Amino acid sequence: VAAAPGATPAAGKLALERLGYKVLLAVDGKDAVEQFLAHHSHISLVVLDMSMPAMSGEDTLPELKRINATVPVLASSGYTESEAQGRFGDQIQGFLAKPYTSTMLSSMVASTLRAAGRQR
Repeated sequence: VAAAPGATPAAGKLALERLGYKVLLAVDGKDAVEQFLAHHSHISLVVLDMSMPAMSGEDTLPELKRINATVPVLASSGYTESEAQGRFGDQIQGFLAKPYTSTMLSSMVASTLRAAGRQR
């Protein structure tokens, strides 16, 4: 999960871990790319905040896709879904509008993994 400061990624991490997912948190886009490079063979899904410091989601996404073009990405943003799709097209497999609850996050993660054929 790559999220902007002020977001509550720890709550999302806890909710997903309670469901049996293993979760890595990144503090910004640069950290997300570094962690993805180190662990991409074990990552089934990326939840990517589109507004992050050091490296925006818009700049982070192509870097992640260069490392693994097939990893499903669930984008999260204050943008509307149509704005996110317009910016990122088919590079994202799902969209989660902010603010969201842990239940919404869990549901979107599960459905995005199913749609990508990456059920755990």
